[in-house]
Amino acid sequence: MACGRKPVIIGKPATLMIDHLKEHFYLDVSRSVFIGDNLHTDIGLANKCQMKSVLVLSGVSTLVEAKRYAESTAAADQDFVPTFYLDDMGTFYSLLLLS
Repeated sequence: MACGRKPVIIGKPATLMIDHLKEHFYLDVSRSVFIGDNLHTDIGLANKCQMKSVLVLSGVSTLVEAKRYAESTAAADQDFVPTFYLDDMGTFYSLLLLS
């Protein structure tokens, strides 16, 4: 801290982004889903904010990793367990068309 100030972390999985949306745009996290391809950033953020999450498997994290976290008995590993997962965003779009 060369400037003598404590840094403000705004990147995922820090909750600042969701906190801002809740405060200024009245985001209801109980009615929201966070979609991402990274267990540590996207899914970690969703779980920290008590949001449902969708892991998209066409990106960074794999289903093998997600299952490993889901089967783990370590409490910290549960932070990285998605609510749902999809192969790709095309699948998500197809599901939207069905609703």
